[in-house]
Amino acid sequence: MAKTFLDIRLMLADVYMSNIDPDDMVSGEEEKDQVIRSLNSTHTELMGKYPYSFLDTTTTLITEEGQSVYGSVSGQIAKNGIILLTDNATKVLEYKEDAFILESKEGEPEYFYFAENEKIILYPTPDKEYEIIIKFHDSRYAIDTSEEPTNEYADDNTINMPERLQDIYIEWLLYQTLGDYMRNQSKPRWQPTLQIAENKKNVFLNMLSPYDGSLRFIV
Repeated sequence: MAKTFLDIRLMLADVYMSNIDPDDMVSGEEEKDQVIRSLNSTHTELMGKYPYSFLDTTTTLITEEGQSVYGSVSGQIAKNGIILLTDNATKVLEYKEDAFILESKEGEPEYFYFAENEKIILYPTPDKEYEIIIKFHDSRYAIDTSEEPTNEYADDNTINMPERLQDIYIEWLLYQTLGDYMRNQSKPRWQPTLQIAENKKNVFLNMLSPYDGSLRFIV
């Protein structure tokens, strides 16, 4: 069973107590709470550190007649990642940064570009309902209790990662969080703590190779 963020925070508290010299504790529980609070930012950093294939996913967009602007996705769109489906074939929409200067018209979309708020704009404006698949690298690093990706690291949420990878990743996360805190506070033993984190990271990265990168489909 996947560990929740509450489980991980409790584990971090144990790792903290096992690795900090009691004589070096400045403010006891308050300092421990500071380390635990830093876990969120460390998780965000580690999940964004490499292009993990398990975060590659898709979403389906159904266009509406006369509407050109559609919502953004929570992540980076893949190269050739916006694909229009038709009865007979698929067509990759081309990114055209200056499509907004083209004469306004309706028809089957051929291009896309982005508004300032990262919303997707299709050109020509769809003249009917079309089905479009968007491939992107998800930047939501948690899963909520409804099994949906989220940016919230609430106590009951879990990591957006295949469960078979989570145990070693969590070990990396714990020691990286603690080691970074110890280094920033100039505490003894920060170097061996970060070396443990480095070793855990290498094991985790080696485990990624067999993963088949199956996509999660979000409707």
